[in-house]
Parts: sequence; C-alpha cells; structure tokens
Amino acid sequence: SILCEGGQLRVSAELVQASTGTLIGSYMCQAARDKLFDLQDSLVHHLVELLSPQLTEHEHRILTHDVPASARAYEFYLRGTHVERQHNPESRSMARDLYRQCLDEDPDYAPAWARLGRCYRFLEKLGQTGPHNLELAQWAFHRAFALSPDLPIAHNLYTQIEADSGHAQEAMVRLLGQAERHPNDPELFGGLVQACRYCGLLDESIRAHQSARRLDARIVTSVAHTFFLLGDYQGALEWYPPGALFYLDLAALAATGREAEAIELLGRRSSSGGQFSAMIDSLRFFLQGDQVRSLEIARQALATHPAWDPEIKFYLVRQLARDGAHADALQAIHDLVAEGFFCSIVLQRDPWLRPLSRLPDYRDVLDVILRRESEARAAFEAAGGNRVLS
Repeated sequence: SILCEGGQLRVSAELVQASTGTLIGSYMCQAARDKLFDLQDSLVHHLVELLSPQLTEHEHRILTHDVPASARAYEFYLRGTHVERQHNPESRSMARDLYRQCLDEDPDYAPAWARLGRCYRFLEKLGQTGPHNLELAQWAFHRAFALSPDLPIAHNLYTQIEADSGHAQEAMVRLLGQAERHPNDPELFGGLVQACRYCGLLDESIRAHQSARRLDARIVTSVAHTFFLLGDYQGALEWYPPGALFYLDLAALAATGREAEAIELLGRRSSSGGQFSAMIDSLRFFLQGDQVRSLEIARQALATHPAWDPEIKFYLVRQLARDGAHADALQAIHDLVAEGFFCSIVLQRDPWLRPLSRLPDYRDVLDVILRRESEARAAFEAAGGNRVLS
C-alpha cells in the first residue's frame, strides 16, 4: 500500500506465501517524494532479504547496479524508450536526443548507452546523420558493457551489430550463455531471435521469440523476418511492429499476390532514406510494371553499398531474382554466406527464388548453406540451446 501526505510517501509491503497465504514478513519505508529511488532501493533490499537471506556478492552487486543517478536522468531515459517504440525514422532521432540528455545528467547509466548505440546504428542505416554513426554506435555499446558487462538490454541490442558484421553465430553462443545465467530476462531471448535467424535456425528463432514473449508479453522482437523466411507471410504481417513503415509488410503482401494492397500502401509511404530506400524503390517499380528500372535500382544498390547489412542485401537479392537476373541472384546468395547470412529454407521455398533451382550451380550453393547451418546448429547445441529454449 502507498500513502501520501504532503511531501512524504509511505510504502508498506507484505511478502506472502501464495499457496498457503502465510505471511513471511513485512516492511514499511518512508521518504520524501523527491527521493523515490531511495525508497525503492530500501524496499527492494528488504524484500530480497526476506526471500533469500544469504545473497552472494554477485547478487548484491546486481541489486545496486544500473540505477540512474537522478530522477531527471531517468525521465529522459523513459521518454526516449517511449518515443523509440514508434519504430519510425523521426522517433529514432528524437530518442537519440533524449538518451543524450539522459547521459548528460548521468554519464554512467549503462542502459541509456545501450539504447543510444541502437539509435546510432539505425540512423546509420537510414543515412541520416553523417558517416560516423556506426563508430558512435560501437563506442556507445563499448561504454555500456564497460559499465555493466551483464546488462541484458546491451547484449540484446549489440546482436544487431554483431550479426550485420558476420558474427551471428558468436552472438548466438554469447546470448545462450547469458540466458542460461539469467533465464528470466526477455531481452536476451529477443537478441536470440535475430542471431538464430541469421544462422538459418528458423525454428530456434521462433522458440526464442516465444520464450521472450512468455517473460514479457509486450517485448518487440524481429520475429516477423523469421516468419518471412519461413514463407509464412501472414505471420510476418501479424508480427511486423505497428508503425514500422519500411519494407517487410510491402514485401509480404507482394509475395502473396496482394499487389494492389502493396501499391496502395506504397502510395501512402514516403521514402525512408538510406539502406531502406533501394528496397522500397525497387519494389515500387516492379509493382508498377517497370522491371527494367526495378532491376537497375537493385543492382546499383548492391554494387554501390557493399557494407550494407546482409539481411537488407538479401531482400534486394530477392528482387534481382524476381526481375529475372537469376544468375546474379544466386551468386549474391553465395556471397551472403561469407557475410554471415544463410538460410536453406528460404532458398528452397521462396516463390521469387524458386527459379534459381534450375541453374547449374544451385546445388553447390545450397550445399554450402546446409553445411554452414549444420555448423551453427552444432554450436547451438553445444551452448545448451535446447535446454535454454525448453
């Protein structure tokens, strides 16, 4: 119960054995309204003492870790996370600025550094704020891990940079180790959704999403892309985050023959810039019946931007295949394996990629992908993946 009088707050708490109704203990604390963190810390410490009187040194550190230095810093952080959930370019820029303000107030607040790193990485994909965003993102994550090596949100969000730089398997093993030590944190399972997908382990990616959702029904993962690779386009549409006005929903509609809906959606959607523009523009011209222009845009984007992340390149490669450049598409899929993105299921099931199976080198490329998937599955099992996702 919470009582308020003037500038004072009083909180009374009881810890009860749920099955029997037995009172285990109670605690009351009081503080000024501008000392909410002191009140919360006091309450949490005493309740944890009731639950587990013999805490380890590591558990004591966790209790006092990652606490903002002031209410003002935490307000900026909460406003940033709220704005960021809108999943559009403008919201990412606003969130970046709010996290910067949070860190101006408290330079040692690790969660803000992790979320700032994700904003920099996303804005770098949009090409909005200069050429150094990837370096800024790397530095922000470096700072977050230096302050809090086990911070789950940092382990989740850093997966995007690892996977895009060809280290998805290492990210997967790292996250499995963290999840085994901290099995009740949904952020770790959220990161596994992407890491497993990049390694072609689509069932495991779905299981990671389900584990994350069991722990937090509101968590947003990248599982829509996993459903897309599986050929479950309705699932991709259902799990694509509301407000994420980029590409995947358009591609899912086009893949299921709902081209009129995709065209209508494109008419209400402006170009997002950066790495997403080429995908959207290529698809736009294809749906308008101009395959030549569609193919030209996809080819130019792949040739001009070799450092783009492999999942975006994969969607452009699908467009190459749909526009008839089958040999180029198959070679690009082979190249993506070396960049750390491979999936045998999508190569065999995707309707736009199906014509590639008639090419003489198709079986060789598929065998390379199957071998890499086998290696990734062995690493997954060795890291206790089935146990962690059970």
